Amino acid sequence: MTLGLGLVDQLAIVPNYGDEQEDAHGQKLERTVAMAPAALPIVGIPARTALIRSGEGIWSYEGAAEPVVFVGGTRAGGLDALKT
Repeated sequence: MTLGLGLVDQLAIVPNYGDEQEDAHGQKLERTVAMAPAALPIVGIPARTALIRSGEGIWSYEGAAEPVVFVGGTRAGGLDALKT
């Protein structure tokens, strides 16, 4: 894991999630999940997709494909798994 911009606390991002050219064997996601604290949500964001948080704290996305959320090393589903 690396330190990002620090714009959102308690959230890790894996960019280009599912892009075989970027991460052919899924190692980037596996490393991030392995190094993250168990309760830290990890969001895999596909290429050409933006993760958006409204002023009310509601998460949504725009773009090519829906982001995927992992918590505790397990796929937790879509953006509904993120706390507002």
